[in-house]
Amino acid sequence: MIQRGAGNISRRMIGNVDIFDISGMVKNDTMRKIHDYLSAYVRHSNVHYVIVNVQELAYIDNNGIHEVFNPLERTKKTVLFCTDESVAGIFKNSKKMPFTVICNKERDVVDLLGKQLVNKRQMIAFEDRRKALRIASAISADVICRQKENNDMTMTSGIITNISETGACIEYLDLSSAQLVGQIDFFRNIEATIMANDPHYLNQKMSGEIVRVEISGRQTALIVKFADPIIIPK
Repeated sequence: MIQRGAGNISRRMIGNVDIFDISGMVKNDTMRKIHDYLSAYVRHSNVHYVIVNVQELAYIDNNGIHEVFNPLERTKKTVLFCTDESVAGIFKNSKKMPFTVICNKERDVVDLLGKQLVNKRQMIAFEDRRKALRIASAISADVICRQKENNDMTMTSGIITNISETGACIEYLDLSSAQLVGQIDFFRNIEATIMANDPHYLNQKMSGEIVRVEISGRQTALIVKFADPIIIPK
């Protein structure tokens, strides 16, 4: 859902990648506010890889795009995550493109940033009940949540940031998918099927029950326990 109010910026992380979510109407004083926020953060923090997510952006003046985001030119790689072609066109037509590349799918972001998205420190704190060894990963995946009693299905796209023989943690860059996950009634009998975009897992059946959802700020993670153990590639 696009927010139509005053422009705003918020920050989250997956792995070593800083994610800045831009929302609302970005103009006039808001443009300066976002520029100053980014400038201060880049100057005082160890920022190398950045995703700017504009899924909730309602408006931005393309003449001011470079001025707003030029602090990110000091980073190694900056990706614009934009799922709306008309919004992507605004950035493409700006006077100077401040982003390395524009992506509209999480799998493209994973291909570009690779191991930087690997969540070795597990940002979202939760009690780990898995006895099998967890492997830190960065694998884009589609997740289908199916309510068994009426067959209602919800499909989301996320990033598997750790996986074991018995379960996986999927974190969400895509705010639309995160919102869908937050609306699922997890007290019902729900099966989750994970379809990983990785050749090592394509032929493996990764399905089971949703254990819980972990939310830290705007970052959402889905924890799934597999019905049957899978084989972790060596």
